[in-house]
Amino acid sequence: MQKLHETAIEKGDIPFTPNSPVDVDLFAGRARQIEEVSNYLAQAAAGRQQNVFVIGERGIGKSSFVSVMREVAARKHDMLGIHVRAGGVTDLEELARRIMEELIDATRDKPWYARIADRYAPHIQQVGLMGLKVSFQPPRRDMSQIAQRFPHELGDLLARVAENQSGAVIAIDDINGLAETDAFARWYKSAADAIATNFGPYPALIMLS
Repeated sequence: MQKLHETAIEKGDIPFTPNSPVDVDLFAGRARQIEEVSNYLAQAAAGRQQNVFVIGERGIGKSSFVSVMREVAARKHDMLGIHVRAGGVTDLEELARRIMEELIDATRDKPWYARIADRYAPHIQQVGLMGLKVSFQPPRRDMSQIAQRFPHELGDLLARVAENQSGAVIAIDDINGLAETDAFARWYKSAADAIATNFGPYPALIMLS
């Protein structure tokens, strides 16, 4: 897994606020890191799944950096991008649920949303004002199976959007709590190994921060 250390700016010069990503058009700096991840994006769009771990102190700009890279992915590679907030998540089922929910919601206003909705229809609800958000709420037993088979679930979703998107960028933010557990480490390694050994092209980049 590639690691990016976001620690180059002195604390007094940090222009970021935790949990408030800077707008893409206002983001400056991090040229080397942006170029590095852009190379990983190109590889992912070509079907070679990539993993990137973004490390840095709180407030250093990790969320803003991740937002910039998702925008680069959309503009340059026509990739679907999501930002999953994992703060407070304590189990793998909830993490997998949030990832799937964000992916499904990101396709909600697309003409090809029906291809996604048909797959998960029993578990999708429209929530919020005028149904402006998708809620993904499978029963616990089904969610456990989705978490265990996550590479296959993600691969199936990627196949369903392949005619319109060249892949997906999944940014999972604030994984501090999960990253300290053996269960998360085993789950993530198992997923990465399964993708590497059991699948052909797998156009996804996963960023953990």
